Amino acid sequence: MNADSKFHEAFATFRHRGVLEDKTPGREYGLRCVWNVKAASEDREELKSLEGALTKVLPDSAFLKTRQFLEKPYLEIESDYATLKSLIEDDQEGSSLFQSFHSASRRAFDSWNTSEYSLSLPRGRTLQLGGKVFILGIVNVTPDSFSDGGLFFEQKRAIDHALSLLEDGADGVDIGGESTRPGSDPVSEEEEIRRVIGVIEGIRQQSDAVISIDTSKAEVAKRAIEAGADIVNDVSAGSVDPEMFPTLAQYPDVPFVLMHMKGTPKTMQIEPVYEHATFEICSYLESRIAQAEESGIEKNRCIIDPGYGFGKRSEDNLNLLRHTDEFKSLGVPVFIGLSRKSFLGRLLGNSLEEREIGTVIANTLVSLAGAAIVRTHHAANAREMVALLEALRA
Repeated sequence: MNADSKFHEAFATFRHRGVLEDKTPGREYGLRCVWNVKAASEDREELKSLEGALTKVLPDSAFLKTRQFLEKPYLEIESDYATLKSLIEDDQEGSSLFQSFHSASRRAFDSWNTSEYSLSLPRGRTLQLGGKVFILGIVNVTPDSFSDGGLFFEQKRAIDHALSLLEDGADGVDIGGESTRPGSDPVSEEEEIRRVIGVIEGIRQQSDAVISIDTSKAEVAKRAIEAGADIVNDVSAGSVDPEMFPTLAQYPDVPFVLMHMKGTPKTMQIEPVYEHATFEICSYLESRIAQAEESGIEKNRCIIDPGYGFGKRSEDNLNLLRHTDEFKSLGVPVFIGLSRKSFLGRLLGNSLEEREIGTVIANTLVSLAGAAIVRTHHAANAREMVALLEALRA
């Protein structure tokens, strides 16, 4: 491994949500490492004594979980890029420098990557996330969703499909009454309520499984919770309906999924552009969590979704896939919806009907990177994926 490779592999272990623009050619994503001891900025010689320095420099696992970085870091990589690079290039010190970076950071991140969460649910129940991947089956009660629009538009068929997903291995179901496929038009609040409430009631009469309502409308969310829904999954992260945050603040036992979407379903795929997709999306979700907290929704109720396919180009979706682990830096469970997405079809040259293998592979990758929930059309495939992952963990 040459000096440049050592340098970048070492810094890759610090892939938090960064703000540093890395100017190195070929690097697609800027990173920042914050030294959290003043001594490191005052005594450059201490940087060379890495066995001792890095134990003080690296955030411990609790620090990583809270995602509370110093407001004014003592030292940032950009200002000392050349200094640290020269240390790694030194034949006598390079090996020990890299090994110290790698082993110390991995100890911290290994603890961080096993984060588990306990979320309250209605009726005194609890949702445990962060260990075994939670499978959320998709039930679209719509005539025009991209994958199965119209198949479950009739209430009884939607209920039967939900129960079938649960029987096939889903831990819960996500009920949606408004298509959010690219180019779709919104439906009225009244129509969305008409589509989903009877379905939720019908499922709840026969199962105590987790039910999520996929909506951006506060009144729909309220009516769904009253009908038996446990989770609100909002593709707009509370930005479409100003009443969403105040409404959910009244239900302290209802977790809230905040998703990133650039634009609206109607406009989101019209030339979306990012400079650093992962960083920008992570920053947005962090700001929406903060806004939710200000509105009375505690952070321990929040779940985040990067929003694959919602205002993203194929390269942006791949960027998210590479850096799924970075979203855990926000300290809440990560929810991923990759099932049958069109970017998988474009990358693999597959039709809609042929995207299941790509879906399973992508869901496996995000699960290994720490996703807590995967949203899927095919519960049986996801069940086998989770069973294999659990066997590897045992």
